[in-house]
Amino acid sequence: MDESGGAGRIIRFGVYEMDRRACELRRAGQRIPLQIQPFRVLEALVDRAGEVVTRAELREKIWPSTVFVDFDRGLNSAINRLRHALEDAADAPKFIETLPRIGYRFVHNLDLPAVEPRLPKGPRNWRAAAQGIGVAAAVVALVGIGLIRSETSDGELAGNATKQGDHPTASAAAYDAYLRGLELFEQRSSESIMLSIEYLQRATELDPGYAAAHAALAISYANAGGRSMPRFLDADEVLMAALSSAERALKLDPELSQAHFALARVLTLQPWSAVNDVAIEQSYRRSLGLDPANASARLQFANFLSTRGRTLEALPEYRRALELDPLSPSINSRLGMELFSLGQREEGLAYLQKTTELHPWQFNARLRLGWAYVELGDLDAANHEFAAAERISVDSMWPKAGLAFVAARRGDRARASTLLDIILQAADSSGDPLEVAIVYVGLEDRENSIEWLARAAHQPGGLHTTAPWGIKAPLYDWLRDDPRFVQIERGIDIAMSRGVAASADSL
Repeated sequence: MDESGGAGRIIRFGVYEMDRRACELRRAGQRIPLQIQPFRVLEALVDRAGEVVTRAELREKIWPSTVFVDFDRGLNSAINRLRHALEDAADAPKFIETLPRIGYRFVHNLDLPAVEPRLPKGPRNWRAAAQGIGVAAAVVALVGIGLIRSETSDGELAGNATKQGDHPTASAAAYDAYLRGLELFEQRSSESIMLSIEYLQRATELDPGYAAAHAALAISYANAGGRSMPRFLDADEVLMAALSSAERALKLDPELSQAHFALARVLTLQPWSAVNDVAIEQSYRRSLGLDPANASARLQFANFLSTRGRTLEALPEYRRALELDPLSPSINSRLGMELFSLGQREEGLAYLQKTTELHPWQFNARLRLGWAYVELGDLDAANHEFAAAERISVDSMWPKAGLAFVAARRGDRARASTLLDIILQAADSSGDPLEVAIVYVGLEDRENSIEWLARAAHQPGGLHTTAPWGIKAPLYDWLRDDPRFVQIERGIDIAMSRGVAASADSL
């Protein structure tokens, strides 16, 4: 048993193998595509094999109490996906037995867990070591912390931080929760970020003095409520919690690069202003000054520059981030999107395709590749990628917007309208108006396209980027003769130029 009371890293049952660290389910050595939430349900059931795990216990373990979701629907969907992956049946269960209105029980015998090799004593290079534990675990080591750790004979992490790296923790359990939180965050779906927040919260509870965990928690909060594609909360819902975590990290370690990076990300939750942009840029530069090899901070700084129209400054930052972390799916897919949108289609497409091949679970990469195919006119390939993105993050509206756009362009207005109704319902809460606008653009509904694009223009992000759905994208070409569209575009150009000017004045 590990510290959390669960079984070891590798659990085998029948022809299946569950790898906790890599968050993978394998059959006869072959990886089975499985989303994070179904995997966590399986993990919870396996941990108590032979016992009933109630629905309430699963909710407490897997769905954060601070996040309001349709739990029943989410759990039912997770169980269905899990049964499909295991080729199991509810009426004749080999693995998962249903106890109606109560919960579930794992009924298959577990093989003895494989013995996990101990880490060698002395400094260990996590980038090199990760090559032996799979891509998902490699991502953990490459997220941008730059750690060199060692392990004592009693299992506690006692490594020293690098000069500009992580604040060490003496708790092996806190460190494990921290790494799991980073791994989940890198998958960039709303479900994985939700779980990332849970793990990082646990890390800070196990070691309240763990600065890097507080910083990572702030960043996860920022993605949950920011302008990113996997956003599932409003900015004002997470701002105070995110700011508190960032401030705590800075208080614990003012020289921690990741803490300044976290502050920059949290500041993006606030409404756009020239003054706020100056503070964001200063925090990014401070972070990179403390640790020039912080690939995650460099990626996000490049994103900041790109959304402010400073593309010529952003591209070198993206390429430098990729040099630092060549396996990062987030860096590869974002650079691919930027290059594709700037007309360097062949190189951009290659980066996007490479990312989805190496990291098929990466939500952003699937979505970006889908829009690249839309621009190339390959609607079948686009539909495939949007469908894959939806499987990764079932509650996200972005894949549905892509699927609706494709349906509209194929002439299937009934399907497009059905998906649009779902997206409109989400837009009434924390949805992004650009998701709605894109569907109307696909339907070539001029009036509604203009109305929803105007709403989206008030939210820096989406339309302000060079991304396939940015204001300069070809998908809006049929609207460019409309004076109202010209006014929207001019307003975005002015806002971006003000941001550029404010940033220049601060340097």
